[in-house]
Amino acid sequence: MRRILTLVFLFSLVVYLAPYKSAFQEEPESDLDVRISLENEQVFIEEEFEVEIILENTSEEEQELNFNTGQRFDIIVLGSKEDVLYRWSQDKMFTQALGTVVLAPEEEKVYDAKIVLPTDIATGDYQMKGLITASEQIFSQAKTITVKE
Repeated sequence: MRRILTLVFLFSLVVYLAPYKSAFQEEPESDLDVRISLENEQVFIEEEFEVEIILENTSEEEQELNFNTGQRFDIIVLGSKEDVLYRWSQDKMFTQALGTVVLAPEEEKVYDAKIVLPTDIATGDYQMKGLITASEQIFSQAKTITVKE
């Protein structure tokens, strides 16, 4: 029984972590573009702010993205040593079901999230990235945010 539980735990861990490759890995050329948009690039600790992740099909052909879970996007805040200081999805739960998103040519899909940065993030400048959590992840360019008290 213990062996089965261990295998189930390891499988769950692999399924959860599989979508997360390095946030700094160069992305190959793609017909899909991901952008991150903030209402204000100066944010305050423990104050809610809104972030949009915009996924756009820049090609003249329909594009299909496959997902391993119900999660479609994530937002990360990176420290100076390329470490993840905040992950939007960290306290979220998603269905464990396969899914597909199909984008027509030139179509955009916008994902909204409300974020409250925790108090353990110090004031200063950080990089924020959005990503589409499809089987083949797509990262946005980093956007600099300034965290204030």
